[in-house]
Amino acid sequence: MRSYESKRVPNTFPAGLKFPPSVTRLTLQRTLLKWEELSLLQTLPSLEVLKLLDGACCGPVWDTSELEEGFSQLKYLCLKYLDIEKWEASEDQFPLLEVLRVGKCPNLEQIPMDFANIMELRELELWHSSCSAEESARKIQVERKNKNGDDDCLNLLFEDNGSDHISIFFH
Repeated sequence: MRSYESKRVPNTFPAGLKFPPSVTRLTLQRTLLKWEELSLLQTLPSLEVLKLLDGACCGPVWDTSELEEGFSQLKYLCLKYLDIEKWEASEDQFPLLEVLRVGKCPNLEQIPMDFANIMELRELELWHSSCSAEESARKIQVERKNKNGDDDCLNLLFEDNGSDHISIFFH
């Protein structure tokens, strides 16, 4: 397992940076951005896929709950090898999210519970996660089932190959 040092100095996007509005997919890796810097990405009207990998962002808290627009078109989000501990978010910031993959984020305490209200969410995948993050995924599963009954069936899959892997699929 990789370790992330709290001594890392976070970066910022260069002043005046503008992404083309037509960007639909974006992968950030080893950029060590402050989580707040990602608010710039909410202005991308066509962004559907966002992958934050291997130290893309650093710091313990990602708070998207105060974003004005949120990630209105985002359908796929992957968080992998990050030192995140707390993620504050609501369904309003990710209204069209279909797939959430979280791996090798051992300090993440939980998946935001409001994600149970994202009706588009069909797949939530966790691997090498904390017990509390896994428990929050199970709570999301229960809440969705309570709201939508058998029409919103969730399959909880465990891979027993030493990968500590959980997949939840929303039908």
